[in-house]
Amino acid sequence: MITLLFSGRSASIMKAVQKANEILASDTFYEKIALLPQMSNTSLTSPEIARILKTTNRKITIHTYWNPFGKTTKKMNAYQFEVNTNKISCVTAYAVNTLINETIQVIALLGDQINFSNSDHYHEEEENAFPWRIGEIAEIISRKTRQFA
Repeated sequence: MITLLFSGRSASIMKAVQKANEILASDTFYEKIALLPQMSNTSLTSPEIARILKTTNRKITIHTYWNPFGKTTKKMNAYQFEVNTNKISCVTAYAVNTLINETIQVIALLGDQINFSNSDHYHEEEENAFPWRIGEIAEIISRKTRQFA
């Protein structure tokens, strides 16, 4: 199972990481991925992507940094990435989308099972390119399962 680790002090990121971990542990998430149409930036089928992600056993550490001019995230290596606390959304569902999106990209850095290339698709095709689409699924699931206090 893919697990996100965060030991920082940002309450909104802690909440998003917790929700992302719940989604990554749910069968529903992988079932929804398997139902996606063929992605435009990979030769893998959606059921293959879902199976690979579901059986991947990796802990990914999330660090934070603050930079008003930096990107929302920075990929460090296949086991960690950084989140810009100045740029990430404070809306949990949007933050979950970003975290899952970056998680998929970090996993792909190893290139052992999942491969994709940002240059193999046009910007207009991002809606049908993973990891964008998978992040979108996580956002939708996050919105549907949010609990009211």
